[in-house]
Amino acid sequence: STRARQRLEQALERGRAAFGSRHPRVAEVLNELGMLGKDNGRFRDAERHYRKALTILRASPGSGRLELADLYHNLGGLEHARGRHARGEPLARRAVRLRARRHGPDATIVWLDRTAHAALLDGLGRYAESEPVYLRALTIFRRRLGSGHYEVAVTLNNLGCLRAERGDSRSAARLLQRSLTMKQKLFGSSHVEVAFTLHNLATTFVELGQTQKAMPLFRRATTILRRRLGPDHPTTRACVATSPA
Repeated sequence: STRARQRLEQALERGRAAFGSRHPRVAEVLNELGMLGKDNGRFRDAERHYRKALTILRASPGSGRLELADLYHNLGGLEHARGRHARGEPLARRAVRLRARRHGPDATIVWLDRTAHAALLDGLGRYAESEPVYLRALTIFRRRLGSGHYEVAVTLNNLGCLRAERGDSRSAARLLQRSLTMKQKLFGSSHVEVAFTLHNLATTFVELGQTQKAMPLFRRATTILRRRLGPDHPTTRACVATSPA
C-alpha cells in the first residue's frame, strides 16, 4: 500500500505539472488516493483527497471519466466506514440523484448507488426504507450481472444484517450463509470481504444461542482482518471490540 500511495502521489504531481491543478485528470488521481486511504484506514487523508477532487469536478462537471456522483458515493461510503451514518446519508442520496439524472433511474449503476445509500439508512435504523431497496437490487443484479456476482453477495450480506437488526435472526443466518459461500467462491477463504460476513454470521449465531458455531467464525474473521488490514486498522479494531473470541 505504501508503494501504491507513492505511485499515485507521483502521478498526481505529473498530472498537475502537465494539466494544471484543477484538471479533471487530477481529480481522478485524487479520487484514487481517497479510495486507497479509505482501504488503509487513513480516513482523514481519504476525505481530504475526495474533497479536493470534488472541488475540481464542481467547476467542470461532466468533463472527464470521473463523475460527481462517484465522489458523493465515495464520501458516503467513507462516512459509513467511520460509523457516521447521519453525515453520510445525504451524500449517498445525492449520488443517487445525480447518477439517475445522467443515466436514468433504473440503470444498474444507479442501483449500486441505491444499495450504498441503503447501507447508511441501516445505520440510522431506517430499515423500512432500506429493505425494499435490497430486495429490488437483488432481482436486478441477478438478472443483469449474474447470480454469482460480487454485488449479489454484498447485497445478501447487507440484507442479512438488516434482518438480524430487525430480530429475524434465522432469516439473517440463511442470507449471510449464502453471502459467505459466494464470497469464498469469488475471493478464497482469507479475503477481507469474507471476514466481514464471517463476523456478521458469527454475531447472528450468538443471537440464535448457537455460541459453539459462532466462536470459530469470530476467530477466523479477526485473524483475517489482523493479517490483511493490520491490528490498528479501524475496521479491525471495531470487529475485535465486538467479538467475544
